[in-house]
Amino acid sequence: MDNFSINIENEVFEKINDGLAEYVILLNNTKNKQLKEGNFITLVNEVGGKTFNVKITALYFFDSIKDLFAMVGKTQCGYSASTNVDLIEDKYTKMFNDEKIVKYGVIAAKIEKI
Repeated sequence: MDNFSINIENEVFEKINDGLAEYVILLNNTKNKQLKEGNFITLVNEVGGKTFNVKITALYFFDSIKDLFAMVGKTQCGYSASTNVDLIEDKYTKMFNDEKIVKYGVIAAKIEKI
């Protein structure tokens, strides 16, 4: 099995670490296209560099952030149910770049902490 390392934002890192989120949202770019069910990922907190390992249990592919949240749900990705999807979409658009989202799409990687 391949092992990958991915930097994620502090808020989502902590929610996954605490068992409050079970998906990581990724750009479906060349690097992330290599991901497969069963791969291990080292999640790295972008604040402070703290890490832990997870295993990918499922991968779901979407054309947009809104499509992803419509299927997966906000709470499964570490956001409260009351969080506005447009605000989340704006955050990922800034993080991934809107043109890259249109070109590559996004991945919801269902993970299990190990």
